[in-house]
Formats: sequence, structure tokens, C-alpha cells
Amino acid sequence: MNTTQITVVLDSPADQKGLDGQPCTTDDVAPPGIPGTIPLTTGTGNALVVQPDNGAVGTTLGTTTQCIGASFGGSATGQAFGNLLDVERSILSGGRLSGAFPALHALLSTPPTTPGLDSVTAFNLECQ
Repeated sequence: MNTTQITVVLDSPADQKGLDGQPCTTDDVAPPGIPGTIPLTTGTGNALVVQPDNGAVGTTLGTTTQCIGASFGGSATGQAFGNLLDVERSILSGGRLSGAFPALHALLSTPPTTPGLDSVTAFNLECQ
């Protein structure tokens, strides 16, 4: 398990980059995101959003205009580590952990008039 917290730093409607004008530095004024626990696996990590963006008819997701009841998702596939002795000696070369998580109303468009959009993130962490 991995607990992750993602903070989105906006340019508008109010600049949240802090005094140095650079995103992702310690002086940013963006509120922190909600922490989420993401299971990690050497198998396949999957995430699915059902009825994205509250089923808003006519919302475009990629090249598809969605309808009520539509869904989308993502997946990532890991790879087993070497033998147990290698893992115990921290020799992790070739191993890959995967994970995936949904984020509902997380992608901001033009607040406050347009609600946040839904997303799915799938990822791999690979040892070299």
C-alpha cells in the first residue's frame, strides 16, 4: 500500500504559485489534495470511473462524447521481482510495481462555474 497526496497548483482564477512564481515549491498557497491509499502490485492495477463527470451528456472525453452510464478506466501491469534471496538483499532489478486510482472531480476546468472533471491515473514504478 502507498499513501499519496497530489496538490494541483492553479494559475487562475487565483494564482497559487506563491511569491517565487514557481509551482511545486514550499511557498505555494494551493490547498493540499486529499490523501489516497493506492494498492501496489506486481500484477495488474486497475481503476474505473462509472458515469464520469456525473453523466454530463455531451462532455467530451478524449475523442468520445459520453452519455449517461458511460465509464472509462486505466490499468498498468507490473512484473515480479527476482528470487526471494535477491529481494532480501535489495536486488530489485527487473521488478515493477503497478497501481491505478480514480480521481473524481479532480481535474479543474474553469471553477467555480464548471465542476472538476474525473480522471484515472495508472502507473508503474520500475526498479533498475
